[in-house]
Amino acid sequence: MPAPPRPPAPPCPRWLVVLTLAVALLSQWMLPPFMGEDEPWHLEYAEHVAAGHLPSTSMVTRVADLATLSPSQYQVAGRFPGLDHGEIRAKQAEILAALDASDVWRRVDWAEDPSGAVSFDAIHPGISAAAQPPGYYLLAGAWLRLCPFDGTIARLRWLRLLSALCYVAVVGLCYHCAGRLGGPAPAAAVGALAALMPMHLRQAATVNPDVLAKLVVALATYVALRGLSDHRRRWLLIAALAAGVAPWIKSTAVSAVVPAAVLALVFLRRRFGRTWPVLGLALLGATIAGAVAALRSGPVIPANLSRALERLQDGLAAPNWIELFRTLLGAFGWYGRTVPSWFAALAVVALVVALIGLLRGVRSESASTSRPALLLLILVLLTQFALVALRGEAAGRYLYPALPAATALAAFGWWSAWAGRLRPAAAPSFAFLLTLWFALAFFDGALLHERMALGS
Repeated sequence: MPAPPRPPAPPCPRWLVVLTLAVALLSQWMLPPFMGEDEPWHLEYAEHVAAGHLPSTSMVTRVADLATLSPSQYQVAGRFPGLDHGEIRAKQAEILAALDASDVWRRVDWAEDPSGAVSFDAIHPGISAAAQPPGYYLLAGAWLRLCPFDGTIARLRWLRLLSALCYVAVVGLCYHCAGRLGGPAPAAAVGALAALMPMHLRQAATVNPDVLAKLVVALATYVALRGLSDHRRRWLLIAALAAGVAPWIKSTAVSAVVPAAVLALVFLRRRFGRTWPVLGLALLGATIAGAVAALRSGPVIPANLSRALERLQDGLAAPNWIELFRTLLGAFGWYGRTVPSWFAALAVVALVVALIGLLRGVRSESASTSRPALLLLILVLLTQFALVALRGEAAGRYLYPALPAATALAAFGWWSAWAGRLRPAAAPSFAFLLTLWFALAFFDGALLHERMALGS
């Protein structure tokens, strides 16, 4: 007789709600304007949408435009074919003036002060957010239309509030995903981990499509976990909608397809019995084909086999994974300042302990009721790692779409590692490491290096 499904975690504890809201507001003050990665380019894209210009679903470029536009402006013209070139130049000049007024160049060490520049190419030649899918920017543009303030920096701060809302929602989803695996203590630990992870907290005040990508994948993961236990069709519908929207937000969000496909296979098996494998293969084929078609113009899907092999070689190289780990732990000032090396070594030890505990926990009899959820979360996380490898370049934020899976598996593994008489030490040791991580990143990276610009 099968074991009854594990009940979900209770509503988020009040302390976790207060903590999440407090640090989200703190991050709004801590992060100076335009210190979020690539914010000028993302703000530019959203501002054009807010002005009433709808982006094309694909790049429509004209060679003749190269005679009058810089490389970054040329890409914007390709995303907005009907946009006047003078308006493109004026918007970049407006944002550049705001960059100069906010004293960004004193806080970064990778770019010289481009005062008097007339295009974004003075910051970084040829870079533009225009190559990104339009999904996030449609929402960001609509949000900007509600902005009651004038001025570029004020509008940037208004748009950052949307990121804070996504951050709060993702913390809640992480807590409830973990609740499908264990008791309230590990679930609360996951909520605190998602809230206080330095680079995730930083995204609460960063204008970037990653904030919406992680929300969509987190939602798909949560509803899939719900659907595995109560088999209501509404969960399948929500997961399918999230998977359909995800590729139009960012290529790293395509992992939303995994929980939706797994849930669909479970429903097919229950509905069609022995014929479900054939239908399941057809579903998986259609899902993969749709995702590839949506991502074809993005940075993840290579143009040909040769490029794919080159990307994989770069993506699987050791320096790429070191960079992923470095920027996941904490990298501030546009990745110029990282956490101390001794803490990075301590984090490696903690990850090894959690991994050993996870392997032991998955095999234990006590995990039998949550094993399907565990396997789903592992699959989501492995898919996210595969997307990073296929991209050919790494950044910690590329893993955040799988944040519910990563944090839930880390907590489950940590609690499983402290078995028997050592179990009472699981919560205090977890809390100590998380507090130390937050304090190091907050004071050395965010406060001293970015906010006060000491040592820059």
